Amino acid sequence: MGWKLNMIITSGSKGDTDALSRLIGFFYGNRTYKQIGETTLDDCLNPDDDDKIYIGIFKDFRIITQSNLPMEFMTDKPNFTEKAFSAFYRKNCSTNVFVLNSVINLWGYNILSNGERIRTKFGTHDNGVIYEDGESLNAELELLNNSEIIDGKRVFNYRNDRYNEDQIGEEFVFRLIESITGERLDNSEFILDTKMTIYETVEKK
Repeated sequence: MGWKLNMIITSGSKGDTDALSRLIGFFYGNRTYKQIGETTLDDCLNPDDDDKIYIGIFKDFRIITQSNLPMEFMTDKPNFTEKAFSAFYRKNCSTNVFVLNSVINLWGYNILSNGERIRTKFGTHDNGVIYEDGESLNAELELLNNSEIIDGKRVFNYRNDRYNEDQIGEEFVFRLIESITGERLDNSEFILDTKMTIYETVEKK
């Protein structure tokens, strides 16, 4: 299965989903959203409509999906959107951002704690690892420890096969999400059944 997702997972955030939608609207182009319905995370992992945002609550986490917002965090330096999120989620909070398109081997994550980046890495099939910063996290170590550099490129030994870094990006994303939420997306219906509130843009400024 070719997995696609654009997701932000926050911990320690307060307030209901309506309040969070207003904050995101401010961060993301000063938009105003209205609530128009509900769906499940399984149906909105990779939204294709830029005018909608999806927000749900899983355990103690807020899950946010949107077609372009997570890609705003895949940069070598924090931009306005990341800085705005970081300012709000600075105290006793984490912001964990994931992008994945396994069809074209695009993948990435930006893990922030108390408003500060602790691990950022993203890449594509065509460009390899585009940017990497921060110490490897525990969820990454098993894969990294079973890799080697061959002809200047990292090759991963996984499940009796060998993979380039862009091919193993999906597994890194799944392991990091599991380390945060306790659930893997690819073998747990529990997290995919999370109820997500749908918000639609009513005004852009």
